[in-house]
Amino acid sequence: LLSLATGRYIALMDHDDISLPKRLEKQLTYMEKHPKVGICGCAYKRFGKIWKKRVIRHPSDNDMICAYLFFKCPIHHPSVMMQKSILDKYKITYEHQFISLNDRQLYLDISRHARLHNLNDVLYKYRIHTYMTSKLRRKEITNEQLLYRRRFLNRYHIHLNPRETKIMNEYLLNGRNKIKNEHILYEINALLKKFIQENKKKHFADEKAFRKVCADYLIKRCKNACLNGFISSNRILKENSIFEGVPLWLRMFNFIKRRNL
Repeated sequence: LLSLATGRYIALMDHDDISLPKRLEKQLTYMEKHPKVGICGCAYKRFGKIWKKRVIRHPSDNDMICAYLFFKCPIHHPSVMMQKSILDKYKITYEHQFISLNDRQLYLDISRHARLHNLNDVLYKYRIHTYMTSKLRRKEITNEQLLYRRRFLNRYHIHLNPRETKIMNEYLLNGRNKIKNEHILYEINALLKKFIQENKKKHFADEKAFRKVCADYLIKRCKNACLNGFISSNRILKENSIFEGVPLWLRMFNFIKRRNL
């Protein structure tokens, strides 16, 4: 990645990004009209492998982006344009020693002083290939994500016991691990409830947006438990009021599973 610095803005880019002029023009226009926005990303299209080819759109709303910051990186880093004055005024620096933690930490730091935004326009192409850093250095990146979570929890004085930490790292925030134990699903549910309560007290994200993100993650893990452990999530779904919608196939599975008990 290269960095393009002007008097007021910094833009990240790939040296072979043929859509760069169009992206910079749209981002610059948006940020000029919205001076409270400190970072602006955009939607992007993946290419390189047929089964990975699709358009990725992260949330555009500041509240949703900030709510996702604990769970995942909600802005595609190579697509970013940011206000240089925010970095200078609050002495926010980019931690070059890290591979992946640096971008999320940067967004988290800037979110305390400015708004975050993603354009819905597809203005960037992202190639998927065998030698991606995320594949070759997965272990290091995983360790950095663990560090990021510890930093986040420490910043807001959220205390987890060893079991909660294990559930968070191995199941809640790692969709690759298969849930084959019903008790794990209920521990995930309890942990998300704890995060929602902590947010009510500490206000690290918009309450409504954070509840929606927690609901999205709980649904994902309910799907995981259904597909990999043939586990019903009916009781969890009934006792939670945070869901806007549950997939019909998951409702049908829970209904059939309950009838067969």
